Amino acid sequence: MPAPLQAKLLRVLQDKMVERLGSAEPVKADVRIIAATNLNLQDQVKKGKFREDLYFRLAVFPILVPELRNRPGDILPLAEFFLKRYRFNLGRESIKLGPDAKNCLQSYSWPGNVRELENVIQRSVLLCDTDVIGVADLELDENNTFSQVITQNEEIKALEIPQIPQNGTVIASIPSNSGKDIETVEREHILKILAEVNGNRSKAVQILGISDRALRYKLKSYRDAGYFND
Repeated sequence: MPAPLQAKLLRVLQDKMVERLGSAEPVKADVRIIAATNLNLQDQVKKGKFREDLYFRLAVFPILVPELRNRPGDILPLAEFFLKRYRFNLGRESIKLGPDAKNCLQSYSWPGNVRELENVIQRSVLLCDTDVIGVADLELDENNTFSQVITQNEEIKALEIPQIPQNGTVIASIPSNSGKDIETVEREHILKILAEVNGNRSKAVQILGISDRALRYKLKSYRDAGYFND
């Protein structure tokens, strides 16, 4: 929060009055403030980046929330919450977490905190072939990400993809240009690797560093979008 805005908020907390834009008439502000931050505000005060008087106005009842890895008791309730959301949204009401998957979730370090947990559950619901999510469906290998594959190949050129026997025929390709989104770059890279290995999925997943299930899901989405003909 910029310093001028900090001063305005402090004034509201002290006087419990606000002035609307375009009006000179003060209005009583009967509100309760709930503030959140991922910074250490005491350190910010020492550095002169946050007003000390505003900090003490806000810090009446502080609640410190540790990182997810430091509160393992929250992992499964959060996972079940996200599972309930996505199995309904994705039409897979009968899917559930298996015992091994639950143990895996609790032992994982969660470098991406709650957002990573939500993404893992959503992906698992999409990729799981049965009604029970297993360890393989979670794909919690910290090195097994599409983004790392892409960043290792910064110079990806325009692709003229030849026929890929095992997955259909590519009917569209994206010309080289600046400003490609990450989905386009990812798709081009995956199709390029598949073309180089003549459609051999086993070789492709080894090169890409992803699971066969993840590759099948990607190819299905490309086919549905019109990049393949069966």
